Amino acid sequence: VALILLAVLAGVAGTIARPALAAHILNPPLVAWDRLRRRPHDPSVLSERVQVLEASKRALAAGWKLPATGSLLNLLGDLSCLTLLFTAAGFVPHPAILVAGWVVPQLAREITFIPGGIGIVEGGMALFYQSLSVPAEVSVVVILLYRALSFWTPTLVGIPIAFYFERRTEAGGGGVGGSPA
Repeated sequence: VALILLAVLAGVAGTIARPALAAHILNPPLVAWDRLRRRPHDPSVLSERVQVLEASKRALAAGWKLPATGSLLNLLGDLSCLTLLFTAAGFVPHPAILVAGWVVPQLAREITFIPGGIGIVEGGMALFYQSLSVPAEVSVVVILLYRALSFWTPTLVGIPIAFYFERRTEAGGGGVGGSPA
């Protein structure tokens, strides 16, 4: 799974880095795909995609470091929270077990239609940790506390904050970063 994700990531990075070359490489398979579907090939679709990629490249060049740093800090915070919860429960798993039990359900969360992966993440983590020799009573308690801290608390605190800023914007307050009218 990791190798497939790395290959996709490398393909996306290469496509963003050299959109014209990517379009040149992708054009023959797209022509074949259109023939297979018995549809006329429209080269303007690919040229529009190249323009979008070039705009994405300019946007990334303008500032990718801060969002990437934020994502990395979020990931490290999640794993630190999980590590501290396991330690508090009296079971310190090997770092590879900790990461494996965390990452696969997170990936499953991204491909489901269930908001926040409710139930998918908890069940997946419990299954993975138990299959990796973590005692069931420890893993269930740790996972439920982890999800309460990492998902439910920010969600339940964020909803009233979102309503506050929405009301403030509607009242002409300008919202976040805006100036009053």
